[in-house]
Parts: sequence; structure tokens; C-alpha cells
Amino acid sequence: MTYQEGDLLRQPDGSVFQLFGLEYTSFVYIEKGSFRIGDNISSEADEKEATIDFKEDYFVAQHAVTQELYERVMGVNPATFKHKHRPVESVSWNEICEEGGFLNSLNQYIKRQYPFLKGTFGLPSEAQWEYAARGGKVWNDLKMTYAGSQEIEDVAWYDGNSNEKTMPVGLKQSNALGLYDMSGNVWEWCADKYTDSYSKNPKDGSAYLQKGTLRGLRGGSYFYRPDYCRLAFRNRDSPNYRNTISGFRLVFIDFVL
Repeated sequence: MTYQEGDLLRQPDGSVFQLFGLEYTSFVYIEKGSFRIGDNISSEADEKEATIDFKEDYFVAQHAVTQELYERVMGVNPATFKHKHRPVESVSWNEICEEGGFLNSLNQYIKRQYPFLKGTFGLPSEAQWEYAARGGKVWNDLKMTYAGSQEIEDVAWYDGNSNEKTMPVGLKQSNALGLYDMSGNVWEWCADKYTDSYSKNPKDGSAYLQKGTLRGLRGGSYFYRPDYCRLAFRNRDSPNYRNTISGFRLVFIDFVL
């Protein structure tokens, strides 16, 4: 099947692929290209720009992983702000990525239920996350402050409008590729070990996995002010730490359809 940037992942019969048939589990095709990650105008030293030249296309989830999807895979719902369509939170990087965690369990399910999918679900690298959030190959040069707008109210739940809680996914305006809530709502764990400079990160857009213990988080959250919800802002935390402000979004990589 041939895809163009922004297309949704489809099943062999042409219908949109949704994990286990659940709402808010579709995936958007991101075409490889080059872009400048970061923001030289920012006062944050770890945001200084670098050129990324992606070698592979990938798919990224339209929405953060919902509580409904997490519970379907893991059998439990750790979230504090309960609602099946709110993003799951209070889940650590380790609980997502280590043996027996969400990704391992999900990929085992996929092999059984979707044999036509030859690929792997994982966390995005910081580069994959930012490239998609900015709008991919076509739109990233616009350098939007937030994911789809220069105005935070258009696209994000943050400390000025959230009443200090998460909100169901997909209620705000999407970005140019149809991705929702990449600014605000919950911080999103990335695959990378955090570095203080993009000069240390792989230039092909893959995750940095060499030195360090902290893991990257992107996007801001319902509890943070607008500056933290900027697309270029970088956060990090211990991989065993869980809180109500952090969730995650899936990518589908190394695929053959």
C-alpha cells in the first residue's frame, strides 16, 4: 500500500487501522525528510538547533495512549484522572519499555491479532516526536510555537485552562498532520536518554541510547505554563518515576505493509 504524508495506517481491506478496534488508536504516516530540531531563539541551552536527516518513514499515533488502550493491553489502569478517553498517566518509562511492560505486551498481541503488520510499536525518539509535532516534511519550516498553532488556546490543555487535570484526547485543534495534544495535556515519554545538546544525538533521527540515565519528555502538560508546552522545550525524568502529568504516544517503525 502506498502512503503519502498525513495518511492514516490502513488494513489490507482499506479500512483505517485501529488497535483492537478502539477509538483514538489510529496512526498517521510521517514521510522522511530533513529538518532543524530545536530553537536557536530560545534561551534554553539544550534547545540549540541541529539538522536531522531521517533515513526511514514512520507512523505516529494521532493521540496519546488512552486509559482504555492501556487497560486493554495491561489489564490495569494506573491513571489518577479516570476516563477511558483521557490519556493514561502515572506510568513510568520503565513500565512502558522494560520486559513485561506495555510495549512488550502490545507487540506480542500484535503478532497474534494483526499478522499483516510487520513492524514494531515503540516510543518516538525526540527527533521523531518533534518532526511530527511540527508537521513533518511539508510544514516543519513554519516553526510553529505549539503543535498546530501560534496560540496555545487553539491546541493545548495547560495551566491556564485545564483546572489542573487531564482532558479527553482530541478535543483541541490538531496540527497540520492531524495529530492531537502534542502540546499540553500530558508530557510524553520519548525513547532517548536525555542529552544536554542535540550535537550528541544521532543525525538520522533515531534515539540517543549511549550515556546517562534520565529519559526525555516532550510537549508540556495540563499543569504547566505555556512556555513549557512549546514544541522545542525539552524535559527529562528518571525512568522509574511516575506522576499524573506524564503519559506517552506510540510510533510504528520498521514496517512492511
